[in-house]
Amino acid sequence: MNEKKDYQKGLLVGIAGGILGTLIVAAICIVVGVNVIVANDGNIPFLQQETTKVLESEENNGENEKEPLLNKEFEAKINKIYNLLDKNFLFEMSDEKLREGMYAGLMSALEDPYSNYYTQEAYQSFNESSEGVYYGIGVSVSQNVKTGVITVVQVFKNAPSYEAGLLRGDIIYAINDTQVTGMDLNQAVTMIRGSEGSTVKLTIVREGENDYLDFDVERRQVERETVSYEMLDGKMGYILVSEFDEITVKQFYEGIAQLSVDGMKGLIIDLRNNPGGRMDVVLNMLDLILPEGLLIYTEDKDGTRGSEYYSDSTSVLNVPLAVLVNEQSASASEIFAGDIQDFGVGTLVGTTTFGKGIVQTVYPLGDNTGIKVTVSKYFTHAGRNIHGTGITPDVEVELNEGLEKLVEIPKEQDNQLQKAIEVLNEQIQKEQ
Repeated sequence: MNEKKDYQKGLLVGIAGGILGTLIVAAICIVVGVNVIVANDGNIPFLQQETTKVLESEENNGENEKEPLLNKEFEAKINKIYNLLDKNFLFEMSDEKLREGMYAGLMSALEDPYSNYYTQEAYQSFNESSEGVYYGIGVSVSQNVKTGVITVVQVFKNAPSYEAGLLRGDIIYAINDTQVTGMDLNQAVTMIRGSEGSTVKLTIVREGENDYLDFDVERRQVERETVSYEMLDGKMGYILVSEFDEITVKQFYEGIAQLSVDGMKGLIIDLRNNPGGRMDVVLNMLDLILPEGLLIYTEDKDGTRGSEYYSDSTSVLNVPLAVLVNEQSASASEIFAGDIQDFGVGTLVGTTTFGKGIVQTVYPLGDNTGIKVTVSKYFTHAGRNIHGTGITPDVEVELNEGLEKLVEIPKEQDNQLQKAIEVLNEQIQKEQ
């Protein structure tokens, strides 16, 4: 009963959010199977237009429904609030934004920073980003779940953000003069993206600067290379993976293949500042280099063991391996690093990872909107759930001060990379 009150409170809060314009990009969530009953108070009810609109996910199909959340008492209160606003609110208000604010409020009441609502615009933006091609400025951002601060974690080389002078570690304070601290991250990302050739104004807080910095950055089509690779001295292969997107598997396979042809004696995979991405992608990549065995399994809210994913050992990496990680290596990056450590096929070098050991599923709602919901925990090969704790590397090395802001750290100055090279050289010498 208390849970239902929390949901209803979230919807009410969402109305105010819709008016203020702070929640209009969350996403749509109409409770499955609910028939909205119009409050009869003599006015045109705010919810009336929703009476016949019922959206169901394909997975649920309206089965196993609980008592309807939107009961008569709740609907009457919503309509009363709406009528008061309609009569007294000083500024213009949009019914559509109010409704979207309610949907966002519903998801916000879960108090889970990883579960949210996608408007049509945000849902399209999400799909574009997962495919690796979009109109934007070429940055990867993350959000502190406690403070709401949005920080640049990657600036893609030769992208508009790089050309404008943005740096890793910059805090995005405002987008087009709208403050974004505490705003849903997907909304902020949607605000950054736009039509090709247009510009977006970013107000940045940068360590060491006394005043805000403003950048007008052009939006262009960004075909992001999520994988880059090269052969370092001593036939040491190096692969940088910036995110796990749809295009990443192919790029990773190509990198492994080319470095193998070129005769690499050891391999370094760099997952530093990699915020994660698609689970199917990281599992396909692990299948390429790990022996046969369980990769991960999941558990749902009842503790029931769910999906299990395995490698098939048709291809196994046969050179010494090191994986670079840091505090911004999250989610899919931690699946990758955790399994490498659990299987004992590589050495983790760097600092303790972010600590996100939960899985989200995106459910389309039939009108080009959707919700993203945390549905399970994942456990690595050895049965570890690292949510809230992260993964401690085998060799702990803090990056030298001042290097963390650079878009591209010169490899000879990168002490974490140099440590990984040292570890692999020692292993190579032992095997000779």
